[in-house]
Amino acid sequence: MFDKYDDPEVNQWVLPKKFRQNWIEALESNKYEQTQGALCEISDAKSSYCALGVACKVLGYADEDLDGILGFSSETRWNEIPNNLKDRDELCGVIVQMNDDECFDFNKIADWIKQATYSNE
Repeated sequence: MFDKYDDPEVNQWVLPKKFRQNWIEALESNKYEQTQGALCEISDAKSSYCALGVACKVLGYADEDLDGILGFSSETRWNEIPNNLKDRDELCGVIVQMNDDECFDFNKIADWIKQATYSNE
């Protein structure tokens, strides 16, 4: 099931250096409980996140702003999100497939991000 993601095109997408590093570290930290289908789900005062929700947390978004949100829109509140993470035909779409459809854990997603992305700084 992991086969089509085993050999991503290396350095296919650019991300800001600090964001990329912090996102990968957050995914690998075991600090975030994983969910599928929304950026964040708050249940019984406990939050869980998809991989893109963890990206939002790295950028300082509050759980309440992410709860139940299925994806990014053109609203200005998403201005901090790198453009290729907002476009379902770009990096965002691959991350959504790995997290929601394939149910890969955050460590596998982080490993893939390390290979498929690079820093622009």
